[in-house]
Amino acid sequence: MKTFKLNRRSFIDNFLQPISKVNEQCTIILSNDKASTLTSNINTTVFLHCESTLSCNIDDPISLNVGNVSKLQKAFECIQEDEPEFELNRNHLRYVSPDLKFNYHVLEDGVITTPTVSIEKLSMVDIDTSFIITRDTLTNILRISSFTHDSNKIYFFSRDGQIYCELNDKTMPNIDSVEMIAAKSFAGAPIKTDLPLRLDWLRDFSTIKFDVVNVRYNDANKIVIFHIETDNTVLKYIVSGLTK
Repeated sequence: MKTFKLNRRSFIDNFLQPISKVNEQCTIILSNDKASTLTSNINTTVFLHCESTLSCNIDDPISLNVGNVSKLQKAFECIQEDEPEFELNRNHLRYVSPDLKFNYHVLEDGVITTPTVSIEKLSMVDIDTSFIITRDTLTNILRISSFTHDSNKIYFFSRDGQIYCELNDKTMPNIDSVEMIAAKSFAGAPIKTDLPLRLDWLRDFSTIKFDVVNVRYNDANKIVIFHIETDNTVLKYIVSGLTK
């Protein structure tokens, strides 16, 4: 029998929920005591790679083609056990306890398209600038963003050895803006030209339980990697900078 066991709360908060904010469909690979997935939003402006540890009784890797991540998340929310065990059948996931039983059916192989981007190649991209954003700083940025609600952009740049961010939209006239320190230091080259990103991309991972976000920037391709680690999950958000 093919089974696996996981930390329910962590898997919901740090795996399923972040995925659902990017795409409601994904293929989860179960193998070697871990679950992993690579997905993207509909217009492929954001890629997310998640990897979470769990306890597996599986000889060969298995693909779970999840057609509705939020629905699976709601099913997991109904479970009372902290570390539930699931049974893997040909076309469904099964959970049984004295208080609850459910079957969650998965899709056939090939129905869900997996992004062709290579995480291994992205990991080898030259990083020009890196810095750390703390959870408190991110929370403060999102709190202040209510003042600039007409904009959904954030601009990163360096000055005097620190990384600043500006909530603004430089394509629009007469718009309110806020500037603040995002990181008190950075490694590598300064960001001399504004790096514009969508603020929603930061909102997507604001609910994850983390201490810091490692931000890595490749200037030539305008690629930004947000690297987040929790107790048993590693998440990498890969986004491309906007033009303005």
